This record gives sequence, structure tokens and C-alpha cells, in this order.
Amino acid sequence: MGRELNPVNYPDLKLQRDRIDAHDEAALMMAGILLAAGAFTGIMKESGMLVAMAKALVARVLRGAAGHMPFVLGLVSMPLSLLFDPDSFSTFRIVGLAGIELSEHQKFTMPFLLAASVLVTLAAVAFGVFPV
Repeated sequence: MGRELNPVNYPDLKLQRDRIDAHDEAALMMAGILLAAGAFTGIMKESGMLVAMAKALVARVLRGAAGHMPFVLGLVSMPLSLLFDPDSFSTFRIVGLAGIELSEHQKFTMPFLLAASVLVTLAAVAFGVFPV
């Protein structure tokens, strides 16, 4: 009959458009981030750059220090995870849903996460998992 099929919650076309417009910036930004991350990962892997960077790093580690790398990485992994987060979308989505800023979230959680990271690393040393 002459009526358009409308969703139940937003029967007016203007309301539908307003709801879509309210989320389009975030959706387009996330799509762009995922596309860029995929392209970056593909380029790094297929060009051989990841292997070259890993070999360059390994070549600079002193032979005597290599056994201490698990301990060192255990201490620096949590702060580095703030820079190289593999799942930023979950983090941004959670703080957005909670209605807080990412900086507030990091200021509150960082001491707890750092303490937990150091505690687990020291436990690994105590149990003989990590050599010192």
C-alpha cells in the first residue's frame, strides 16, 4: 500500500536518519582503522619487514643478556601494551559506553595493572620460570 516499511523503534524516516547520523562518524572511523591496520599488517608481513626488524633487534642483544629477556619483557610489557594495544577497539568501545575519557581510565587503572605485571613477573622469577 503506499506506506514504507519502517522499523518499530523509529517509525519516522527523519528519526531513522538522525540515528544513523549519530553513529556514522564512529563507524567510519573504525572501518578506516581496521582497513589501515589490515593493510599495515599485510605490508609489514609480505614485504619481509617484520623478519628484518626482528633479526636487527636480535643482532643487538648481547649474548649474555639474552637469558634475562623474559624478565625484562615481563617488566616492560604492560607499559608497552598501552602503546601497542592489539585490541584498541574493545578499549575505546568500553570507555565510550562507560561515559569516561580514555585518559581517566588509564590514570585509574595504570597503577593496578603495573603492580599486577610486576607481581606476576616476580612470581615467575620466584618459581624459576624466568631466569634472572
